[in-house]
Amino acid sequence: MDRHKGKKVVIIGGTSGMGLATAKMLLDGGARVVVTGRSKEGLESSQKELGNDAIVVSSDARSLTRRSSEGRVRHPRPAVRQRRVA
Repeated sequence: MDRHKGKKVVIIGGTSGMGLATAKMLLDGGARVVVTGRSKEGLESSQKELGNDAIVVSSDARSLTRRSSEGRVRHPRPAVRQRRVA
């Protein structure tokens, strides 16, 4: 099936559960897929399960947030600011 042919997809947390199932579906549909995960075991097993058509990358999305001195999670400001067009 070529429903997703030519599409490029990144799935954060794609080494297990719904993320892994989504990666399989997209690969079967012809998409190029990159999945990310934290554990070495999860990365290895998902690479075996998805095959050589998928790219499996180690990453930790928790590093995208930081805690303020009050203990609240603060999100970093984006590098690019959006401007409103009148």
